[in-house]
Parts: sequence; C-alpha cells; structure tokens
Amino acid sequence: MIRLYDKMATREEVLTTNGLFNLSEIHINSKITEEFNGNFDLELTVAISKNVFNEQVYDYIQEEYIIKIDDEYGEEVFRIAKVRKDKTSIYIYARQITIADQLTLCLHDVRPENTNGQGALSHLMANAVGRNKDFFLTSDLSNTSTAYYIDMSLYDALFKADNAFVTRWGGETIRRQYNCKINQRIGEDRGVVIKSKKNLIGFEINSNLDELTTRIIPKGFDIIKANPVDSPLINNYSSIYTKVIKYDDVKVKNENNPDEGFDTLEQAQTELTRRAKEQFSVFNIDKIQAEYTLNFIDLSRTEQYKDFQIAESVNIGDIVNIQEDVYNTNIKARVIKRIYSPKLKRRIETKISNISQDYKTISVESILKELEKQLETSKNPNLSDYINTMIEAGLKDSYVVLKPNELLIMDNKDITKAKNVTRYNKNGLGFSTTGYYGNYEYGFTIDGKINASLISTGILSTILIQNADGSVQLDLSKGNGINFYTNGHKSLEIKNQSMNFYDWEESERVEEVGSVFTARRIIGGGTTQLPGVSLAHTEESYMSLSYRNPSTKHYRSYIDFDYYSVIPTAKILKSNEIETKGGGGNKVIKVREGAEFNEYCDFNARPSMKYGIWLGENDEVTLNYNNSTGRFQTFSPWGFGAFMTSQGRDQQIFRAKEDSASFWDSSDTRYAHFSNTGFDLGDKLFTNQANGITSRLDFHVIGNLTVGGSYPRNLSEKLDDKEIDLLYELYKKDLQIEELQERVSKLESTMNKMVKLIERGV
Repeated sequence: MIRLYDKMATREEVLTTNGLFNLSEIHINSKITEEFNGNFDLELTVAISKNVFNEQVYDYIQEEYIIKIDDEYGEEVFRIAKVRKDKTSIYIYARQITIADQLTLCLHDVRPENTNGQGALSHLMANAVGRNKDFFLTSDLSNTSTAYYIDMSLYDALFKADNAFVTRWGGETIRRQYNCKINQRIGEDRGVVIKSKKNLIGFEINSNLDELTTRIIPKGFDIIKANPVDSPLINNYSSIYTKVIKYDDVKVKNENNPDEGFDTLEQAQTELTRRAKEQFSVFNIDKIQAEYTLNFIDLSRTEQYKDFQIAESVNIGDIVNIQEDVYNTNIKARVIKRIYSPKLKRRIETKISNISQDYKTISVESILKELEKQLETSKNPNLSDYINTMIEAGLKDSYVVLKPNELLIMDNKDITKAKNVTRYNKNGLGFSTTGYYGNYEYGFTIDGKINASLISTGILSTILIQNADGSVQLDLSKGNGINFYTNGHKSLEIKNQSMNFYDWEESERVEEVGSVFTARRIIGGGTTQLPGVSLAHTEESYMSLSYRNPSTKHYRSYIDFDYYSVIPTAKILKSNEIETKGGGGNKVIKVREGAEFNEYCDFNARPSMKYGIWLGENDEVTLNYNNSTGRFQTFSPWGFGAFMTSQGRDQQIFRAKEDSASFWDSSDTRYAHFSNTGFDLGDKLFTNQANGITSRLDFHVIGNLTVGGSYPRNLSEKLDDKEIDLLYELYKKDLQIEELQERVSKLESTMNKMVKLIERGV
C-alpha cells in the first residue's frame, strides 16, 4: 500500500489514517535503499493518465508531501525531496522522515556539556529551531562528552560536522518511521552463513589486501624486540604480509629508568609476543577485508540460490558469517546496505562487509584545538583556567598508560607492580585487584552487560537511565533533582521536598501541572506550624481521582478538583474538531459518582458563604440556614426535624420519626401529634381505635354533616337549632318507613301461605 499525505500531516495522522490518495493503483516502480549509518531513501515512479483522479494526484504530488509505503518489515514513512513530472509519469525521490525533518531544524548556538548520549540528544531537540519536531531522537550511549554547535542543521550536528554527535559520543543509527535511535550497536548475529563460490551469478566480492597482516614483528621501547609472531592463517595466502608494530610502553628497567618497566628482557619479550598474538585473535588483522554484494534477482537464476535465501532476512547491522573459499577463511561481516522493491515485495540486493564502519573518533588534539578556538572567540579567562586545570589534573603524575589497543589506569606506574588496574578496550571495561595479569572480576562488557558486584557503597553521578527503546528516561545528570523524560519530553521531577508532574505530551508548556509535596500549615496566629503532605494542581490544569473502565480501558473520574474551571463541556464534531460549550462553571469540586459516608463528617461552608451543610456526630445531617444563627433541617436515624431560629437558638417546629409526627408552636408546646393509632390536637380531641372519637369540649360543625352509620338516639337532645331539628324529622320519617316495610313484609308472608292452601284445595 502506498499513501500520500499533506506536508503538514502530524505523526498521528500519518500512522493512523489513509491520507489524501492511494497511489498503489498507479504504481509503476519503486526502490527503498537503506545504508549503515548513511542514507535511507525512496525512489518511486507512478503513471499519470487523463482522468479526474490522476489530475488531482498530479497537482498534489510535490516537495515536502509525505509518503507511507510498505517496507519488508512494515510501513515506512518518507518526505518528498525531489519531483520530476512529464505527461505520462511522475518520478519521486524522498528521504526517510527523520532524515528529512532533521535537515530542516536549525541549531543557532547549542552546547550540550558533560552529558551522555541521551542527554545530548534531548538538549539538541529542545533547542532546535523549526516546525518539524514530530519524531523521537533517543540513544543508549552512556559515555559523556561535550560539543558546541553553531548555525547548522540538526542533521549536520548529528552526522556531518567535524565534532558531530557520532564522533564525540559514537554510536550506530537505526531509523524506523518517526523513531531515530543512535545506540551503542545495532543488529545481531542471526547465525546466517554464506559460502562464496566461483562463477556464481549475483555474488560479487570486492576485497583489499592493503591492511592484511599475517606476520608481526613486535617492538618495545628503545631497542626492545621480540621474535616474529605468525598468524594461524599465514599459509592460506600465497604471500606473507609482514608488519612492524611498536608498543612503546613495554620497557625494561635500567639505570635511567629504575622504577618503570619489566625486571628482565625476557619478561618484556613475553609481553610483546602476547600482544602480537592478540592482534590476530581479537582484531582479526590476518583476515582479508572485503565487501560482498548479493544481487538476489541474479542469484534467483542460479542453482545455488538456496544457499543465499536466508540472507534476505538480515537487517542493517546484522552479522553474517562468510566462508571464503578462495582464502580458506571464515569472516564475520556486517550488513551495510539493503535494497528492497515494494513493487516486487522482496529484497533485491544486500551488501555485506567486514571493513570497519565505525565513525572516525575525534582525537584529544582536535578537542584541545576546538577549546582553544572557543577561548579565542569567547575571550573568557575562566575557560582558559578550566582547560589548564583539567589537563594538569588528568595528566600530571598520573598512572595512565595508553597502549595501541587499550587504555590502562593503575595505582603504580610500573605495569608489573600495579595491583589495582582499570583496563579499557573494544571489548569493554574491566577492573582487577590482582594486577594487570590477574583476574578482572568486575566490569562492563561492550554489549551493555554489567557485573553487579562492581557497585557497592559509593556515589553514582551524572548518569541517565532509560528503557530499551529510550522512550522513558531517568536523568540524574542535572543539578535540579531527578528528572524523568517520556519520548524526550519532561514528565516528572523529584526535587527537594516535592514531586512535580509535567505535561509530557505538550512540549510547549514548561511549568508543572501539579505537585505532591510536604507542607507546613501555620495556625494560632503564626506561632505554630503543622507538617503535612499536599497534592496540588497549578493554573490552567485540574486534579482528578479516577478509575479505569474495564470494557473501554479508559479512565473515568470519581471526583474533579477544578479551581480554575478548565474542564469544558465539549461535543465532538464530525470534522474531529472540538466545539466548546462554556467553561467548567464555578463549582470547584465536582463529584461524578455516588458517595457513602460510614463515619460522621462536617461539611462547613466558607465564612463568606450564606449556606452550608453539616454531617455531625451520631450520623446526623444538618442543613444550616446561616452560619451565625443556626439550622433549619436535621436528618438522622431517629427521623427528620425542622427548626426555626428564635432569639439566637434553634427552636423545633416539626419532628417525624418512625410511625409518628409532631408539631410545636412558638412556645415549645406540642399542638398536634399523628401516629398509626390516631391523632390528637393538644388536649382538645383525641382518638383510639376501640371507642372512636371523643370530644372533651363542645364540637361545632360549620358545614354539612354526613353520617355513614346509624343516627344516635339522643341526637335531637344534643342539637336543638332548626337545621338539626329538620335532620331529626328526617330521621323519624326513616323510622316510620322502616316500620311500614316490616308490616308489608309480614303481609306478603301471610298472603303466600294462603295461596298455597287454596292450591291444595283446602
């Protein structure tokens, strides 16, 4: 798949969306070339015909636009650098995105000083001027160095300048999408073996005998000389390649040099012989240097191609074992170039070499020259003092021995008498407490392995710790506490008594967004200070207590603390833009989930506020009307109460609990009570279920009176006004009707009996 993106497309857009156009349908030819510590580019040709789609593509394909294309390990990203168009096709040359964007960033005066690889890269990125900083620049290099970069591109500072990062700090570069890593070493030994054969199509050897050595004549200081040392491979070649190698630090004690050197000539010669053999066993100078180019298109036409198919899977920096038939030697070489065809979906060429690909390391002399140059331009007398102090402290009366292939730091000038020895060479750094020829029990190997016994009591300073891909770093190299970085951006700082958190996804904001710190609260008019721990957020930020939703894996808030009202009410639009609907409001604390209080709590209003809530002892909830006067409602397990404030005290006016409710008047007299057995109104009226209603005083009815049961016999005696007399008359009429109905019923019964007798003929 080949996708075209706008030149301003972000990293997220390129990696997660389909972009402007799919160029796969008009894809004619393409080639991706990646070199060891070098170029990484794409050449692409697409066809153009007269239709609406092609016309749009024709206009959009231009410099700076971004292309995402399938590489052999996955999708890779390039930025167009050159475009050549004609009527029927477009030729595109593009650079890998990290190279292209590093070329556009400028360093005006940037000076990483006394820092390791990641510290230097982070400093360069932070101070680079430009727009395209949407990539990650990481390193696992632990050695420290210093360099000054003035008015140059970030790319030149990293790879091209005389004092480039790769010459000062070293390292090998690997680029994948928006990640650029400059690590101690890239690649691995995958166990790939290739046997060279004569007349093999697609297999090219380019060898060089200039540096080949099969016999060494070792010489020491002055006239010390040992017998020639031959390589085990000396007979594999038609000629003997002899080289004189001097080891000036190998000396013999004499009158002029009584303290330094071996005691006898034989001891010195033994040391010279050992070192010469090491040149063959360790540095492989007896093996021919060569480059091997495997053209897989041509190889596919040969019967022996099966021996080389596995080489298609090796990556830049990987080790390949070459069995050289011509010279009967086994050579360990590294992959230094690969060419992949997205059109054919296969590797078409691999180049392998055992010639050193290391960057040329900068010498002490060149560093001193640069410092002198800085002194001349800055006119800073303190710099001169610093240089002199460093040189004098490091070189005067020191027990440092620089050999051709290693550096020794000892506790004695005499290598044979030294007891504590630090030995550094291409295989790593070793420490011996039993002399130069003793056991090196502690140290670091060049592939990053550490013997933990090395670290005991003491101080580690100016270091940076990071994870495997460099995306998370712990920086101890600065003097302002412990700094954590995520993808090159500061994320956490532990300093003094506080832990400060930063917005690591937004590099423009340099101040913290929140802190956890120990604090002291002043009470009692400033006479007493109480210690405590505080969690705080700063301006334009908020604080939240959250939980993770198990289905969506997103975090949802229990409660938000938002003093500055930065949490908006937002709606996501179809265009993926956010339409803000006002601020977060004036509620500082926002509870998003239900809450349960198992112990009593006090919710006190601020002194300037009129209203407040108290959760008091005994599980009582009080709603307060005014801080200075009292309460007006109370909730508790015993019921609900309503109060009014009178003469500075809380006066109860209503209480409801369990199965009853009561009312009080302003004189604290209960004038009404209701329960499941009835009700009473003071001492005037009460009820019970057994006897009905009993009145202790006169009972007056102003409206109509309806009685569902039978009338009382003495109703006329109790009620004597006109309306009540009419009611009594009606009652008497009812009695007469009842008597008449009873007589009619008896008459009907008698008549029924007579009818039955007649029917029987009686």
